[in-house]
Amino acid sequence: MKEAAEKLARLWCSEMRLEQGWDYLREKGIERNIEGAGEFLKWVQQDVFVEEKGYMKKNMVRKGILRTEMIAVAKPWYLKRIASE
Repeated sequence: MKEAAEKLARLWCSEMRLEQGWDYLREKGIERNIEGAGEFLKWVQQDVFVEEKGYMKKNMVRKGILRTEMIAVAKPWYLKRIASE
């Protein structure tokens, strides 16, 4: 299950989705710095859970495992992005 969740996290935490999360912070007036990381990660997870709900239900994807793997993809991306700003 962990391997499948890793693959899904890499697929669903695409560059485009992560950029959308970055833009979401700007739109909401949330500082795009280390303090904004929690809101960014929350947005990415919620977006995936809403957009991929049908697939997740049909394939019995466990949210907890997927959440952990999404954070493993999105957090380093976010930290790298704030470091380059």
